[in-house]
Amino acid sequence: MQETDQLHLERVVFYGRSLAEYKLFFNLDLPGLKGKSVLDCPSGAASFTAEASPLGIHVTAVDPFFENPVEKLRAIGEADIDHVMEEVEKVRQAYTSTYFDSVAQMRSTRRRSLELFCADFTGGKAEGRYVSALLPRLPFADGQFDLVLSGHFLFIYDDRFDYAFHLAAIRELARVSSDEVRLFPPAGMNRKPYPQLDQLRRELERDGIASEVIRSNFEFVQGWNQILVLHSRSRPQA
Repeated sequence: MQETDQLHLERVVFYGRSLAEYKLFFNLDLPGLKGKSVLDCPSGAASFTAEASPLGIHVTAVDPFFENPVEKLRAIGEADIDHVMEEVEKVRQAYTSTYFDSVAQMRSTRRRSLELFCADFTGGKAEGRYVSALLPRLPFADGQFDLVLSGHFLFIYDDRFDYAFHLAAIRELARVSSDEVRLFPPAGMNRKPYPQLDQLRRELERDGIASEVIRSNFEFVQGWNQILVLHSRSRPQA
């Protein structure tokens, strides 16, 4: 029987969130990011790239699903919205009402993000904004991005990906960052902190990557209210 307070998903979903949500759960200063390079990995069907690019933020979105044409991505995204909404209905008590008033409003916002993503995808892929790649290996240079964001993938799927994968993936995200990596949330589907977080942070520290856990400005799922922030090791100036 499903626990009454834990979301259960059959798969890693192709599911997107909006610029407004990114601003909150990553504590982003959007005006301060103008002219900066940002990596969103994995981005799923988020509209962050489509919405942030016109603001002068140079976003690159990465997801293994991006090997597919936009028509297939729309179909996958619609099916995954339906799947998530069905599961959310079963555990509504695990959610706060501080952002969405209802599951219907949440569904509507997810569909809007998917449509904005799809409208931007084909042209954006041609221009290099959407890249098909799979953690823990990314096709980017060391320190290529000013800021790296990773939301709703690492840690929450800890039942599918082991500690070795998490460590390798996070090392890779740190490698391509010249400054910060922000990961949200450092907790699982059970809304509890990732059990090996302290060990992971110690191993990153040995790599020269400092980390801190800070409060997020967003808590829709109860317990998902923190960000793991990594500060990449200093790199020699060109």
